[in-house]
Amino acid sequence: MMSSEIKSFKERIRTEAVYGPFAKTNDPGMVEAIGHAGFDFVILDLEHGPNSVETIQNLVRAAQISHLIPIVR
Repeated sequence: MMSSEIKSFKERIRTEAVYGPFAKTNDPGMVEAIGHAGFDFVILDLEHGPNSVETIQNLVRAAQISHLIPIVR
């Protein structure tokens, strides 16, 4: 993810409503579908979900290719 995309997202948060779900999934296909559904970001759960540092990598990649901002908790 490029820093310009993150900067643009931060600016959008200040000026408009952005939408995204809290995803407790370890399926990259589900994260990609969330992006194609038109959401702006997705929160990926490492605290209480089924993911680990190793499995979150594919979820972040799925978010990036579907133009979602991944936020890892």
